[in-house]
Parts: sequence; C-alpha cells; structure tokens
Amino acid sequence: MLVAALGGWAETAVTWFRAWRLYEPTDLIVGPEAFWTGPLAALAVLLPIAVGGLLVDRLVPRLQLRRAVVPIVAFAATYSLIIGSRIGIESWPARLLAAGVAAGIGRLLTRDGVRQRIPLRPMATAVAAILLLVGVITPAQRAVRERLVAARLTSAAADAPNVIVLIWDTARAANLTPWGAPADVTPTLASLAAGGLTYERAFAPASWSLPSHASMFTGRWPHELSASYRAPLDHTPRTIGEAMQERGYATAGITANLFFGRSTFGLDRGFQHYDDRPELSVRSIGQSWYVARRILEKARDRFGDRHQNLVRRSGAQINDAFLAWVDANDAGRPFFAVLNQFDAHEPYLPPGAQGAAVRAAGTRYWFDEDSEIATRQTQQELEAAYTECLRYLDQQLARLVGELERRGLRDNTILVITSDHGEEFGDRGSMIVGHQRNLNAPVLGVPLIVVDPRRHDGGTRVNAAVSLRDIPATILELVDGRGSSTFPGQSLVAVAEGRAEERPQYASLEQHPWIKNNPGVPSSFGRMYSVIDGDDHYIVDGRQLEWLYDLASDPWERHNLRSLGLAQVRERLGAARATVASIQQDGRPTGTGSVAIAGDVDVERTGPSAR
Repeated sequence: MLVAALGGWAETAVTWFRAWRLYEPTDLIVGPEAFWTGPLAALAVLLPIAVGGLLVDRLVPRLQLRRAVVPIVAFAATYSLIIGSRIGIESWPARLLAAGVAAGIGRLLTRDGVRQRIPLRPMATAVAAILLLVGVITPAQRAVRERLVAARLTSAAADAPNVIVLIWDTARAANLTPWGAPADVTPTLASLAAGGLTYERAFAPASWSLPSHASMFTGRWPHELSASYRAPLDHTPRTIGEAMQERGYATAGITANLFFGRSTFGLDRGFQHYDDRPELSVRSIGQSWYVARRILEKARDRFGDRHQNLVRRSGAQINDAFLAWVDANDAGRPFFAVLNQFDAHEPYLPPGAQGAAVRAAGTRYWFDEDSEIATRQTQQELEAAYTECLRYLDQQLARLVGELERRGLRDNTILVITSDHGEEFGDRGSMIVGHQRNLNAPVLGVPLIVVDPRRHDGGTRVNAAVSLRDIPATILELVDGRGSSTFPGQSLVAVAEGRAEERPQYASLEQHPWIKNNPGVPSSFGRMYSVIDGDDHYIVDGRQLEWLYDLASDPWERHNLRSLGLAQVRERLGAARATVASIQQDGRPTGTGSVAIAGDVDVERTGPSAR
C-alpha cells in the first residue's frame, strides 16, 4: 500500500508541475483532486495484486510469492511514474529501469531486520489518513474560497439582468440553421435568433481555444495578450468576470474544455466559481495514474468506443453543473456565467441517440487513415458526425432555456451564444481537416447571437463583420447602458443599431507547436496574421506568403485573387499589409518589393458541406 501510494503521489507531482509550471496541455485531473485520485488509482490497481499474491502464498507456501509482492508493486509504480510523467524514456528502457528499482526495493525490505525497523503499519495508516484528509479538504477549501469572494461582493443594481455566455467549442457558423444549414440541425438556436440579434459575419480572433477565449474575456486581440501554448493569460488585462464582480454579480465559469480551458492557463480570473474538472467517476479517477489509465483504455477499446476520449464532459453535465450552481446562488443576486460545451470538438461523438447514430454509421476518422490526407469520403463522414454533435448541443440549449423558464429566470437573463473557433472538413483541400492550422474563413467564422428579453430586436440580422473580442463591451452596454464600457472594442448592440461603423477585424495564430514546415499547414512556418476589411480577407504566414480572398463571392476561400493582376492586388492589400506590419512582434516587414501570392485551392464540393 505504501509503495503504491508513494508512486501515485510522485507521478501526480510531476504531472502537476508540467501542467502548472510548464503549461503543458493534458486531459488529466491536475487540480488539487489529483493528489488523492492519483494515489487512489494506484492503490485500486496494485492492492488487489498484492492481496492476491499473499493469498496464493498462504495457500501454496512453497511458491514464496510473498517475497515477490513488493517487487511487483514497486515495478508497476516505478514504470508508471517513468512513462506517465513523460520524461522521454521509451517503454523498454523504462521497464529495465523499473525492474532495477523494484529489485533494489525488494532486497531492502527482505533484508534481515530491515522490515522490523521500518514502521510500515503506522506509515500505511498515515497514508490512508492523508488520502482521506486531502479528499475532504479539497472541496471544502474551494467552497470556503467561494464564500469569501461572495462576502466581498457589493450590492448589485436592483434591476440588473443575469448574463449567460454559452460557447459551443469548435462550432462553425456555416453548419448551423441560422446560417443556412437545414432547419432540423439547430432549431432551438434558430428560434432564439428570431427574437434577438444575429451577427451573420462574426469572426473569432484566433483559430484555437486559448487565445480566442482570452480575447473574449478581455476585449483585446490575441497579439496583445500573453496567452499561448506555453504561457497563461497573465494578470495585466482586466477581464469581463472581474468587471461583473465589481457590479455585484455572482460569477461562474464552467468548462468542458479540459485542455486549454483549465485554470492553469489563467481563464479562471474573475470567476467566483470556476469548474474545470470532470465529474468524479471510475474513469476520471483511473485516468489519474498511468497504469490504471492504460487498463481503462484497453477496456474502452475492447468494449466501448476507441475513438472517444477517456474523460469528457458532455453538454448535459455542463448544464447540470451550472443549474446546481444557480440553485445554490443567492437568489437576490444576479449572476454572470460562461459555459463551454465541448461536444462539437473532435472526435465528433455526442452522447445519447446522436452518438449511437454515428457509431451505427461506422464513421471512420482521419487519424485512422494510413495517409495524412483524409479521403473525401472520410471528410464527409466526419462532417455528418459533426452535424450530429450540433444537434445534440441544440437539444441541450433547449433544455437550458427550459430550466431557466422553470426557475422564473428566462425573462431577466441575457443569452450570448457563440463559439471560440470553427472547423474545416476538406472545404479548401484534402489535407485541411480540423482547426489550428490556418486563419481561413471556415475556422474563423463563428455563430454569434445576442438575446436580451428586455429588448425588442425582432430577429434583427446584422451583416457587418464583427469580432468576438467585442463581447465584453457589448455585455457592459446591455447591463449598464450606453457608453458604460471600459473595455477595448465596441458594443455590438451599437453596430446593430447603426451607432458604430464596421471596423477591420483581426486574427492571429502562433506557429504550430507539433507540425513543422508542412505546406498543408501554413501555421507550421511561423506566426500568421489575418485582416478582414469589408469583404476583403487578407492572410500572411511565416514565409511571408500572402492571400487575398473576396468573402462576398468566395466565402469558402478557394480562390486567391491573383487573377486581379499584381497592381490591383497590391492596391487592395495595401492597408491590410500595413496593419499587419504594425502588429508583428518580430518587426519583420510583411512584404516589400514583389508580392508573393499563394496559389488557388480548388476542390470539388459534394456532400454535407456543399453550401
């Protein structure tokens, strides 16, 4: 027991350090819970092995299995620590090293007099007590912290509305009913759009989660923020959560993005209650320790669905966590909540009936292909599965709205429904699947609907190009009135009402950390920048290759406008190029002399995406 628990704690400590100090993304539990779930998972696997060995030893003494129990447990704990900690040692060298450690521990504990001098029983009792203590203190400490924050809140305005920002992670606008998808895909979203403001051309400021969320929370462009693959959002910019707390709001952030949505990356600032943890279960506890995780993965592959993540929070679970928080909240205090639902993110396997339909269809996945290039059939199957995820999210939206109505909160709750970025399914080329690879329209075009029951917007549709970075300014105008925002950007309500002019919208993307110099992944060559000015969309990558698209005539961006002729291209690129040059961090010019115009991308459009 002692060896197993110590091994679990050691692995937890290394994983915690890599997540909280090196900022490495992981789907493991890396909060305070890990310091009891990791050892508990180790004990759950190794204790039965030890007990079984001792029972056999009692039944068949001549086998002398008692002497082998400690080395076996030590081997498993050491091997799990080496591999689970990802310190760069391969499997077979790790096994040899673990075997050496196990043999040493076995010799030590079987040496004459050593076992008598080591207080094993008191130490085992202490381990059990510490596990229990950590398991009790962790949720208690979190609850105390939330109460202290709540006690410091000032009184809110008497008529202050509640605000919910619902983020459908990875949902692109083109696949949703209000943007032209079939009526049965997201009917609830379409119904809400009919009573609010729908922004037909909303764009994310990045094509992956962390910088896009950071921009939504601060009103600043990603290139102005610290948030990156290896750095969190620092404490320099004020967040919308902090602004709402200043107004007396109870604040909550509840996320299903267990990677870059973790508090590790600084997105919890301004939230009285921040929930970035999967629900406790056999899976969520077991995945805290490498060997247990491998056992669960083998069982999943054999009896479940090998494509699904071992631990994943569904939209229903996010709703449940939010509603439980609302019910526990002071009924006299308005709330501000940000909910991230992750079901539209790969591997595109929603729970329930939608997931069953996808499994029955035998969908193949691009990462199962022998080639890096997904076939057109695979792309179509992926997008069909993705659509089922969107149907599921819409059903959960209907449930959320219904629960608000049942609690009498609907008429005083502002809903902002959006996404952090879109997705690609071979829309512009066979290698282009997923996101985080470029800054083209399919990964920047996101839904954005603002529904304020106190207003009478009558299903207003706004055609101006807008950005998610304007969400903080918009929320403060809706809560406080005109001219109240202290955030960068402009109110989207002002844009809808014609009180603000359409502005250029920017996006940026860091160099891809795992792919290098791949022509199908422009971000593999360095940082990318994008400017949308009216219908012109200008993109430049790390090679200084430039693209210009006309979004009005080419919304899927398959044709770079080299056919205009070099002089006309230079003229249309002029302002955008100057803007990008002014914000590039390394100071290099975005292009001088001749313009490097990248080639067309022409693909046959058939199947679910052919719109």
